Amino acid sequence: MFYTNRLPFHFARNPNYRSSYAYATTYNILGYVPLRYNALRTTLLQKERGNVERLLKPIKDSWIANGVSIVSDGWSDPQKRPLINIMAALDRGLVFIKAIDGSGEFKDKHFIAGVLKDALNEIGHEKVVQVIIDNTSVIKFARALIEVANTRFSSVVVMLKKLKLIKRCLQAIVISDQWAAYREDDVGKAQKVKEMILSDCWWDIVDYILEFIAPIYDMLQIADTDRPCFHLVYEIWDSMIEKVKAAIYRHEGLEDDEYSSFFNVVYDILIDRWTKNCTPLHCLAHSLNPNYYSIEWLSENPKCIAPHQDHEISMDRSNCLERYFEDESELRVVKIEFAAFSGGRFPSPDALTDRWALQPLVCWQYHGSSSFPTL
Repeated sequence: MFYTNRLPFHFARNPNYRSSYAYATTYNILGYVPLRYNALRTTLLQKERGNVERLLKPIKDSWIANGVSIVSDGWSDPQKRPLINIMAALDRGLVFIKAIDGSGEFKDKHFIAGVLKDALNEIGHEKVVQVIIDNTSVIKFARALIEVANTRFSSVVVMLKKLKLIKRCLQAIVISDQWAAYREDDVGKAQKVKEMILSDCWWDIVDYILEFIAPIYDMLQIADTDRPCFHLVYEIWDSMIEKVKAAIYRHEGLEDDEYSSFFNVVYDILIDRWTKNCTPLHCLAHSLNPNYYSIEWLSENPKCIAPHQDHEISMDRSNCLERYFEDESELRVVKIEFAAFSGGRFPSPDALTDRWALQPLVCWQYHGSSSFPTL
């Protein structure tokens, strides 16, 4: 009752609890004495733990053959103590390993890494396939093996990269004697896996997927940071689509002006996603990035045009400015200042050079208050 229902041991000290047993035994089992506090928390608890260990033994014995994932997460108990759970996960379910009380500990990357290393040693590093942890900054710095996010797209890319990294090891596994023994469990599935891993064609497909998905993955990584990147999003999306197209066209051997049915499907998906996410504020931020007016940026790609020459960007930028500046006279001043900014009419002669040489925020801090105070 205590272990299954998670009753606290001090409940055994409650006089009402003890009297209830006395009443029950008066009519049923004469002389029965309820379990006492010390017995519950010592000898009986040890016996129950031994019983649980016996029940878990078949599961733990399978770890060496099938591999296991270490799962870790932090939480606070009712006493507000910071706890770190360590669990082992397999297709048969989770097995709780231990909970670590982090009270009084400085939970930096060294502490977290130490906790995970101890878990690896306790379970056995030869049994562990991966470590699954949360996405906090201290966990990232701890670098415990590899972390696969719960986003479907990202997890696929991370796993494919991992497969490519251990390609030779996988090929060695499927031609080993141990693989032949494993085949007894499911001959058909084992044979299919072996054929795939030994197939150059299959690995070429993996390489191709990673090649055209890489620009999308890179874009997500740039956007998923603590640094300001709102002023970069519009351009990143544009250049990402061009890079995806280049990878697909290169693989299919097509010229830039030819039609690709596959790219057309990918393009529609990307544009649909961008349409849902793009706001006039993205266009305003893009328009106010000094880098995109510099000769250096415009000469990188013949398709690059300055933001004030792009019709779509200009329309959304105008809508955004009109919402920000409701006063007509103030809006008029902002329009004049933006015309001067986008046209390169700066009072300071070194401002044109600084548009490319300095970070956008630094450039605005240095030149903005004197040149375009309202904007």
